[in-house]
Amino acid sequence: MRKNLQLKSIAVLIITILIGCSKQETTTYQLETEVNPKEGGSISPADGIFDEGETISISATAWEGYLFKNWDGSLSGNKNPASLNFKSDQKVTAIFEKIDSDNDGVSDDSDQCPETPSGEAVNETGCSGSQTDTDGDGVNDDMDECHETVSGADVDDNGCSDSQRDTDGDGVNDSLDICPDTPRGEILDADGCSNTQTDMDGDGVPNASDRCPDTPTGETVDADGCSSDQTDADGDGVRDDIDECDGTNTGESVDVKGCAPSQLDSDNDGVFDHVDQCPGTPSGETVNALGCSNSQNDTDNDGVTDSLDQCPGTPKDEAADEKGCSPSQTDADEDGVFDDLDQCPETPSGETVDAQGCSESQKDSDGDGVSDAFDQCPDTPQDEAVDEKGCSPSQTDADEDGVFDDLDQCSETPLGELVDAQGCSDSQKDSDGDGVSDALDQCPDTPKEDTVDSEGCTVVDLTYVPDDAFEQFLIDEGYDDVLDDYVVTDNIKTVEKITIGGAKGYYGIADLTGLQDFEAMASLSLGNTEINTFDISKYKELRSLYLERNLQLASLIIDNTKLEYLSFYGQFGNNLIITNNQFLESISIEDLNVQTFTISDNPVLGTNNNGFLYFFDASANVMQVSNNPNIETFGSNSGSYETLIVTDNEKLNNLALDTAGGGELLESLTLANNPSFTSNGLTEFLDLRVLSISNSSFINLDVSKNSKLTTLDVSDNPLTCIKVSQNQLDDIPAEWVKDPEDIYSLTCE
Repeated sequence: MRKNLQLKSIAVLIITILIGCSKQETTTYQLETEVNPKEGGSISPADGIFDEGETISISATAWEGYLFKNWDGSLSGNKNPASLNFKSDQKVTAIFEKIDSDNDGVSDDSDQCPETPSGEAVNETGCSGSQTDTDGDGVNDDMDECHETVSGADVDDNGCSDSQRDTDGDGVNDSLDICPDTPRGEILDADGCSNTQTDMDGDGVPNASDRCPDTPTGETVDADGCSSDQTDADGDGVRDDIDECDGTNTGESVDVKGCAPSQLDSDNDGVFDHVDQCPGTPSGETVNALGCSNSQNDTDNDGVTDSLDQCPGTPKDEAADEKGCSPSQTDADEDGVFDDLDQCPETPSGETVDAQGCSESQKDSDGDGVSDAFDQCPDTPQDEAVDEKGCSPSQTDADEDGVFDDLDQCSETPLGELVDAQGCSDSQKDSDGDGVSDALDQCPDTPKEDTVDSEGCTVVDLTYVPDDAFEQFLIDEGYDDVLDDYVVTDNIKTVEKITIGGAKGYYGIADLTGLQDFEAMASLSLGNTEINTFDISKYKELRSLYLERNLQLASLIIDNTKLEYLSFYGQFGNNLIITNNQFLESISIEDLNVQTFTISDNPVLGTNNNGFLYFFDASANVMQVSNNPNIETFGSNSGSYETLIVTDNEKLNNLALDTAGGGELLESLTLANNPSFTSNGLTEFLDLRVLSISNSSFINLDVSKNSKLTTLDVSDNPLTCIKVSQNQLDDIPAEWVKDPEDIYSLTCE
């Protein structure tokens, strides 16, 4: 029985443990509190860990001088204590503020005037005007009309001492006020006196009423304060005591004597100036109502006075001369016809004229500008130009061929030759209009616009071809027909593609003069010639050039604006330069041997070949590849260079030289300013004596096998270690240049 009880106890214990282990853990949250300001009070509880869903009571206790204002954070409002339920971490802030018992905006701990009446403004110490007496005169500031009373002085109910009192309120203290009882609102001086209380000129009339200030002392004045020498009865601005013209009309301008023009007669002719139309009348002359004498009158208003006018009664608006005469009143040539009607001025004296004032020697009946007396061709048609004899082309026959000049298409017909209706004889006719007369024209019916020679035959443009071998080639190609040093230019100027020599056979061409007139030539293949010069700039439209075994061509510069493709095959002489070809995309080279070879400043070279520039069996003593921004790989197969300069190629990242074919002979290599070149494979160039890779992007360099290397420049590269052999490390040449932070080492990680 006891054993069974033990078993039951063990079973109960196991079940209890299992139940306890299977129970899920309870989620808890943290309480964080803060007091603002810190000295204002405290919060309870201040912090703690509480189960999810639990609600607690939280209270704020104000410290001395403070009172609780409100909650912030997870709580709001001002209920205190407050309930807080936990569904997440909680942060609670209690806001306290200083006590201000009289609500004047100054807390009690700073308020020097407690119990300030409600609504009164206070200063920084909490005091209003009813609670302060700034000047200490026993009258509070809000009732004190005289601030800053001197200490100890007796004051009245308004807080003013005798030295501050201003009975008439004019702003001047009674102790200084010469004019007590100044009416309110009046402007006053420093003595407290207004204009109604002062009399500056002492004439017995206050300044406010005195129209004549500064009356001389002792003079009797009227009610306006003016003496007799200060009045101006007619109001003209001139005092009566000096006014020579009394009663001037209101508004009239006067002179210094007080006289207006209606009161003056400047020339003493009895007519006032404002009416006088003739000022300055000579003394003693009789004038009319307008103030004008005979010497001043101009009855006909022609601008000349009657005393000088030789032509009185000049019609209105007619211009008169200095004698007062207009053209309708004068006859300058004395032919009996007034000038305004005279169509022929300057008629010779004594000649009889018609109603228009023209004599026979002045008439021009046909209006051609030549007088009838000299006109050999009367009745010239209107608007026709005439010669000095008055004859127009429709009235003359200069070559006397019976056809008037205006219709004659062949002037200067030889005397006696018969002419057609156009005035042309057989010796003058040009039926095809080529400028050569039919009598001399060896080529009638020449097409219009053709240029002709002196015999009237079309001039054919010819291209000079002095090399007989070249001309024979052109004959064989059908561009020419006879060996005469010339080829018709029209036969060749539109040819776009031509192959000279090469597969066409050997001609022994030594001079390409004439090739420049192949104006449309876009493709040229030139091979097996004897030429020793070739100027590519002559061929403006050339886009493709093939050169093959032109063995006498010692030097060649390829500088062409439109060239896109270039091919070389065969050996050349001294120098080959390919530069400044803006459209050159590809170069093909095979079996080339020159002294110097330069490829530079070709902006699109390599773009159609994935950045490759690769030659077959190309050799040069000095090879330079510079400033070709689209070349990524430069290399050659079975070629050799003694000096190789590869610089300023923006995208170049690979150098592929076949050392088995002669690359091992390379003695000098410059790989400078190629920003994309990051690694090297230079150990195979065993004869290398000079290596410059400055200002590039090499990240490693191994020269341990370049035992002949005497000059090295690796400055301005991101590498930090140069791998060398033991012999090199033992005796680094003085001509080796690197950055200060770089090291030489037998092993570079």
